[in-house]
Amino acid sequence: MRFLLIVKATEYSEAGLADGKDYREAMISYKKSLAKKGALLADEELQPNLTGLRIMYPKKGGKPQLLAGPFPVNQDLIMCDIE
Repeated sequence: MRFLLIVKATEYSEAGLADGKDYREAMISYKKSLAKKGALLADEELQPNLTGLRIMYPKKGGKPQLLAGPFPVNQDLIMCDIE
């Protein structure tokens, strides 16, 4: 079984500011413990929404609309709407 851990973005992370020393050390320790148990398969990070692109598909026909980031931090940016 696989899990995806997503930490919600903040205004600071979206601005590209570095995390605090305590947070970085805690994450490094956590990732090392997962790796030691063989539970860490990958360690990638999502790009800030500044580099993102939102694709909005029309209900029927027509061309998709593209909207380039950055997007407001208070919006849900990882969405999947499957009908």
